[in-house]
Amino acid sequence: MTRPKLELQTAHSPVLRYGLAVLSVATAMAAAFLLERYHFREATFPLFLLANAITCWYAGVWPAILAVVFSSLAFNYFFTEPLYSFYVDRSEIAYYIAFILFAAVMLLDLKLPKVDGLEVLKQIKSDAELRMIPVVVLTSSKEEKDMVASYKLGVNAYVVKPVDFHEFVNAIKELGVFWAIINEPPPGSVRK
Repeated sequence: MTRPKLELQTAHSPVLRYGLAVLSVATAMAAAFLLERYHFREATFPLFLLANAITCWYAGVWPAILAVVFSSLAFNYFFTEPLYSFYVDRSEIAYYIAFILFAAVMLLDLKLPKVDGLEVLKQIKSDAELRMIPVVVLTSSKEEKDMVASYKLGVNAYVVKPVDFHEFVNAIKELGVFWAIINEPPPGSVRK
């Protein structure tokens, strides 16, 4: 399965690509303010997710990372208690860092509903623009053949999802700490 190259899919100029990131987050924020005025508070987070998805689709990976950072800052400042501050409780710092920096890591489940996760991994690693993004397989499969096939295709880590919810949350937090703080990213990536 090849990724379709539509004429309007990718903005070519860096100004347009990064401008789309800023514009999509600003539009999501304006829509969230409008909906909050009418007491629709549950739509705020999905609006920011939509802005990030649109940026990723039309502008590419690096502008999407900028959109994730802007979205998280705007969401924290305008829509999270205490309002109009960047206050982050000490217990939430690891989650906040992981949320922002996970934009530079791709999580992939092998058991996707309509397409094989290994096929998705093969497409990611064959695409020149996506190849350098670290891919972590986060799946329920403990089968050796899935693990071997994933590493042969160039996956950076293979993590079996815990069944218990609290263990799952701890595993995600540890993944975030590893990728955000401990791991050294490839040259030319987001964090130096």
